[in-house]
Amino acid sequence: MGSAEMSGSGRDEQTSVGRTPTSNDWTRRARAARQALVEAFPRNAGSAQLLERVRKLLSGRPALGVFAAAFVYASYSTLTAPGRPGAITPRGWYAGGDQSYYLAEVTALVHGHLPDKDHYRYGLGYPLLAAPFKALGMSYPFSIVNIILLALMVALVFLIGCELLGRRFGYACAFATVVATPIFHVFLPPWSNLVTMVAVLACTLVACRPSVPWRQYAWVVGLSVCFTFSARYADVVWPAAIAAVGAWRVKERRATALAAVGVAGVVVLAVTLLTHLVVLGHPLTTPYAFHGGSVGPSDQSLQSFKLSRVGSRFLDIFVTGHENGSRAALPSAWLDLYPFVRDFPLTLDPLLLVAPLTVLVPLGFMRMVPASRRLTEPNILVALGVSVVGTIFYLSFSGNSQIFGSARYFAVWMPLWVVAGLFPFFSDTREQRRRHHAPTRPRTLGPTHGPDRRTEPKRIGPSNGGAVRGRAGVADSN
Repeated sequence: MGSAEMSGSGRDEQTSVGRTPTSNDWTRRARAARQALVEAFPRNAGSAQLLERVRKLLSGRPALGVFAAAFVYASYSTLTAPGRPGAITPRGWYAGGDQSYYLAEVTALVHGHLPDKDHYRYGLGYPLLAAPFKALGMSYPFSIVNIILLALMVALVFLIGCELLGRRFGYACAFATVVATPIFHVFLPPWSNLVTMVAVLACTLVACRPSVPWRQYAWVVGLSVCFTFSARYADVVWPAAIAAVGAWRVKERRATALAAVGVAGVVVLAVTLLTHLVVLGHPLTTPYAFHGGSVGPSDQSLQSFKLSRVGSRFLDIFVTGHENGSRAALPSAWLDLYPFVRDFPLTLDPLLLVAPLTVLVPLGFMRMVPASRRLTEPNILVALGVSVVGTIFYLSFSGNSQIFGSARYFAVWMPLWVVAGLFPFFSDTREQRRRHHAPTRPRTLGPTHGPDRRTEPKRIGPSNGGAVRGRAGVADSN
């Protein structure tokens, strides 16, 4: 026994001194160090347990973890943005233009009345989201609304990627949406287009799932369509078109789900028309009738949309970054509306440069077409088609340009374009993984659980015309 103990201790000394520690050694040392810290500082034991519970919560719900990470990043971006209120000017991006009207509308709603005719310039859906925070005393409530919507947008992109090609693809799409698009730059100031973006992604997620409970469809699609209409009117077409295709994913009580969405839509439409009648004097007169009317057709007029603009505006906004043959620049009139831009140069680069994955969208679309035999890809193709139509719609709009804020019309579609742009890099990986993990029949010399009728040899009867044993295992007799 003594010699054995001595030899054992010698081997231990050789392990700890005579060779390089292995990964198992480092793991044991790390565990010992962690236990020593917990014993030395008992107060940290509770925090360690709390962190462990948080880790387990986020690991079991990855979408929640993505939302939390995006929430933190959006908060940091908002708190450090040069255009925020108090950074360069007291009101920041609320000093004029769209943002000042949003703030006036939410202030009126919190005080229990509709905005007056001079301040009713945009749909009330977006200010309605900020009303609870304004009621809590926040001077500029749209910042927290944008942070929540941006985090929700990233989480929805992650879930769409998971539905298509798995969790790795979802993480890649979420990360690329943050770092490879200008979304977190464009939507730091309040813009109602952010509501459209989240609604489009929510309806796309519903459409890409193999099966959707009818209550889930009614809630998601109903809220998406209603808030989009109340915030941006014409934009309701985009999530509604995707949701119409997603209705086929509802296996039970589809008519009930569609009826619920329809009733909610009718109620929101009636309330919106009533506000037009009370404030603007006619139910069909929208706030957009007062946009640009003094110098040309208003934004509500069809004359503001011309397909002849699409080609040249695509080259200007997506490819060259030029406007009317020269490099796009902010007009002097905008410096009065947005004083902070004097010290904060805004990027006016072409969108294909600031969102490079957009270049790969045609390739991703072509790779998705042969994969459309599976359950999820056909509806993502519909969503991409809707994004093309929406892009053409706003390229034909006279109000878009390379100036501040106009990228928001097209940033709405960038999450879907990221999914399509990354698709070719992950689709082959999934197919290889499927083939690698595909179950195979074990090869045996004989049947293991009874006779295998496909491999059982046929028994030949007597040479005088004996019959062959049949498939049922009963020999025919002469």
